[in-house]
This record gives sequence, C-alpha cells and structure tokens, in this order.
Amino acid sequence: EETVRYEHVRNDALGFEMDFEYENLARRSDADRECFVSLRDLPGSPMNALEVTYRAENAETVAAAVREELSQKYELLEGTRELARAGSCLRIEASGRKGTGTMADLLQVVTILPASEGCLVVTEHFSAEAAEGFGRRFSYMLNPLAVIDRRVDSLSDEDALTAVRNYCTLSNPDLAEIVNAGEYPVYWELSSSTDAQAVVLFRSYTGAQIRYNMDRVTGNTRVTEF
Repeated sequence: EETVRYEHVRNDALGFEMDFEYENLARRSDADRECFVSLRDLPGSPMNALEVTYRAENAETVAAAVREELSQKYELLEGTRELARAGSCLRIEASGRKGTGTMADLLQVVTILPASEGCLVVTEHFSAEAAEGFGRRFSYMLNPLAVIDRRVDSLSDEDALTAVRNYCTLSNPDLAEIVNAGEYPVYWELSSSTDAQAVVLFRSYTGAQIRYNMDRVTGNTRVTEF
C-alpha cells in the first residue's frame, strides 16, 4: 500500500474545505478558483489537475451549461454521486470522443455540488494514460470535501491601508515614535488598486520601499521589498 500525505485546505471565498495530496499535487490559488496540479507535468501545461470554482447559479443550471459545452466534443455519462461530507451531487463524465466510440486523450469529470447561494464546480482533468492513477487520487480527495458558508465581504482600500499600518506598528513598537518625531520620511499609500487586489506601499524610515499585495477576499498578502 502507498502512504499518502495530505494538507488541509479551507477557502472561505469559494466556500469549501478539503484535503489535498501535497506529495503529488501542487496547490495554485487564485481569487476565483483553487487548482491542484500534478508535480509530474510541465508547470505551464499540466495535463492532470483538479480545479474548484464557485458559480452563483443553481446546480441544475450550471450542469446544463457544462453538458452543452462538453457534448460538442465528448460522449457524456451522467449521474449522481454521494460524497461523505457534501451529500448528493451531480456528476458529468466526458471520456469518449463524440461519434467515434473511442476514448479521448484528455478526459474530464465535472462534479457539481449544491451550495446555499449557488454551487461549487469541481473539474478533474487527466490524461488517458493517467486516468486510473489520478482518477483514484482525485476521488479520494473529493470524498471528504465539505461545502461551507462563503465569505463574500471584501477589503476596501481604506481597510487595506489600516491593516498594513496596524501590522507595521505592531511589528515595530518604536515606529509610532519615529513617525511622530518627523525626522525621517515615513508613509503608507495605496500603490495600486483592482477589484481583486490592493497594493499598499510602506516607505520605511530606513529608506526601504515595502509593498503589501493583499487579496481583497481572502486577506492573503504577498510582501515585496526594494
């Protein structure tokens, strides 16, 4: 038997939590999706991956849209699946080339889980050669997946500025005194602002320019320093 190690993932923005197999899959998070890709594939074009996204429509509406899109190239198998923590969900399997009776090189299985204000769409992508291995791995990951209440609040520009000021002050108790003394140019300003991200620039008394790249929904922040 193979020993498998998992890391727990909770995404309040999309509304789910699950365990992913970190020894074989790398986690790539974006504001509107979570993606777990095979470490064995090329980073730029992974063939084996599991993707989780949120849709505001109900599960049946989304299933109809997925069905219409996939049926253009694939023969489809449809049904329901019972997950240990998420309950009954819709499952659409696209594995055969349309009209040929042969298996496609790249396969997809789409699982659609009803949520309180929409649904989660979990798409398994895998090659025919890896179908048995990755199909089994993704199935193990999906079974304990749980749907949770989404956190839809997002940080405003002022929230981001306040958060960074508080963080800097707490990290350096002497900073407030330095700012009040006025001997060195110290300031915080909004460097850039998009719907997904706010970037706050902190100009330190040392001359360093530190940018806090903050995701508006999750609060996750990447820091760069010049």
